[in-house]
Amino acid sequence: MLPWVKRVVGPPGFFIGDGLMLLLAVMAGIWSRPPESLRSAVLVLGAVVVFALVSYGAGAVRQTGVKAPETIAVDGQPYSLEHGKIFLYYFDPECMHCFDAAKRNVAL
Repeated sequence: MLPWVKRVVGPPGFFIGDGLMLLLAVMAGIWSRPPESLRSAVLVLGAVVVFALVSYGAGAVRQTGVKAPETIAVDGQPYSLEHGKIFLYYFDPECMHCFDAAKRNVAL
């Protein structure tokens, strides 16, 4: 992700931004000249697939598989996580966007 782009998942801005990036990618594909040989295009596609699989594998290996507790304490009372709506707050301390947002929100 681009370090100067600060994004939050939530419609409609998130989807509008993704739509604009997709439109720019399509325009770049139309604007570029066609490949001179199919071999070079397949080679680039293969490299992208390999890097994507390595990235996915690295992320999958780091998963710890920790299970959420059956109940949590809400206002001093046990509350089952199997019922009702649950707000999931995602925070990755290795992600600089998450870390910066957490530091800003703590100061509030």
